[in-house]
Amino acid sequence: NGSLVCEITETTQTEGYVTSYENCGPYVNWTIGEWTCALTNVAKPATINVTKVWNLEGAGGDPVDQNATIRLTATTDILACADDSDGSTCAVVDCDDYCVDLDFVGDSPTDDTPNSPTFGELIPQKVLVDTNFGGVTVSLAEINSNSAIEVTNDCGGVIEDIEPGDSASCGFTNTVFFE
Repeated sequence: NGSLVCEITETTQTEGYVTSYENCGPYVNWTIGEWTCALTNVAKPATINVTKVWNLEGAGGDPVDQNATIRLTATTDILACADDSDGSTCAVVDCDDYCVDLDFVGDSPTDDTPNSPTFGELIPQKVLVDTNFGGVTVSLAEINSNSAIEVTNDCGGVIEDIEPGDSASCGFTNTVFFE
């Protein structure tokens, strides 16, 4: 007479998803009867990384207010955003769509940790978006009314088809010029 040990697991994990198990074992000394095991694949959120740089060469030494707000709007829920240690903040705002305002104070900070794989790179503000329905699109725009500042970004203001577990980046540059 032996005993049966039974455990149910998924053999192949789909990229971008995490499997949760409910009532799936291991069952030791299982004899006669039935049980139900539920496996659920949950989509990992996508991470959107946003950075800000100021080009002050055209300021001619005049003081420049380097506070900036970038609005990120998604086609799905904003799950979380992370503030930076330099005073930059993010906060979910009340708008018609799913959006968050990222407030920047000057340039994004630079990673100055020795031997870090990202040493010398800008540290982004991170926004996590829900990807349960796949194919998420985010748009980004700086809220800026100063005509002496030209705003550009390296993502065209839109990132499309973000899948579960993906990450995407958009860097903004504000170039100051006075006439």
